Amino acid sequence: MCNSERMKKSVLTLLLILSISVLTGCGGESSKVERTLNAQFIKDEMCTNVPVGAPVDMRRIGEDGALGLLMSNGYIAQTKGTYKKWSGGIETVDTFSLTEKGKELVKSGNDNSQCLKTGHFEIVKIQAVDIGNDAEGKKIATVRASVKFVPESWVSDTKKEKAWDGFWKSVSDNENGQWLYQLVKSGDEFFPAGRGHKVSN
Repeated sequence: MCNSERMKKSVLTLLLILSISVLTGCGGESSKVERTLNAQFIKDEMCTNVPVGAPVDMRRIGEDGALGLLMSNGYIAQTKGTYKKWSGGIETVDTFSLTEKGKELVKSGNDNSQCLKTGHFEIVKIQAVDIGNDAEGKKIATVRASVKFVPESWVSDTKKEKAWDGFWKSVSDNENGQWLYQLVKSGDEFFPAGRGHKVSN
């Protein structure tokens, strides 16, 4: 085999290796992308609002709903509180307070509501990583991946509960398919650049 043919073969082999590396996101870049996305997923963890300090009709709290489960599992407790009426004046009402266990689930909140974590998504597999430049010359990694839902323990046993059908259908829809995410690449690090969107079922 002449030198020119050997060179052509070597170039083709190198291009093939590079294309596989980009398409599969192999090596350190893939793991960095996965860590970056998983960290963002935890920050974006879903939560449900609990009326802390606001009037609650305790007769409507069922064991199959979020409030009933949180109460039966010791995350919130029934208590009495004072509430300022719109018409003026103060009244004593039934309400909820957070237990020490419940405070660990708080994602965000205000005086009359606390958002308690329900779970977050995480990467199952990085399908492809394609790195290019945007109009401003910044390096952008476009990532195709599949995800799964990691529930908090208090919601993990609710899949058979009728009141949770909509919640688990939404989770299933997100798990069944692939998602596209964009990350900014700066040096050897990646940073989230907006929310992902589903591209296939």
